[in-house]
Amino acid sequence: MRILDILPEVEAYWSQPGGFIYEFAGKQRIYYPDIEVKTRTGRKFIEVKPNDKLLKGDTFDRFEVIRLVLQGEGYSFEVWTEDQIRPEPLVSNVDLLQPYRLLGGTIYSTISIARAFGGRKRISIGELARQISADNAFEAVLPYIAEGKLCVDLNKPITADSLVWFYDGEIEQ
Repeated sequence: MRILDILPEVEAYWSQPGGFIYEFAGKQRIYYPDIEVKTRTGRKFIEVKPNDKLLKGDTFDRFEVIRLVLQGEGYSFEVWTEDQIRPEPLVSNVDLLQPYRLLGGTIYSTISIARAFGGRKRISIGELARQISADNAFEAVLPYIAEGKLCVDLNKPITADSLVWFYDGEIEQ
């Protein structure tokens, strides 16, 4: 899932990571999650379902049992729908950032970027670009967002006025 490539808290993820047994309605069943995610704060499983399938039969009840089983094993559990993974401007932002993800385009150290913040917690992309790029290029900042070194609100259009910040605890200033 391309969105997981961009989220700064995601360290790794695996599609169809394997199944586990749980009990529901008096029967043992096997559940195969869609995605396992390792984040900076733990692990979770994500089930991706269309909205209309969530309303069928006992899906909610099954997912609640699965959530409790996973919670007992130290995992969290989330169900994502198309409303969560396909809204605008999220999709456009992921499309914008995706090409920068694998470029290895972060030529400045994280410490240099932190210095450009001048002790502030947040700074606009435009201002950061002026600090780090000889030609004030907006695109100079995008690899840092795409690689998870800087955060931005992906639910708002990414512009030169968008604020960026370091993931909690990433930089001590």
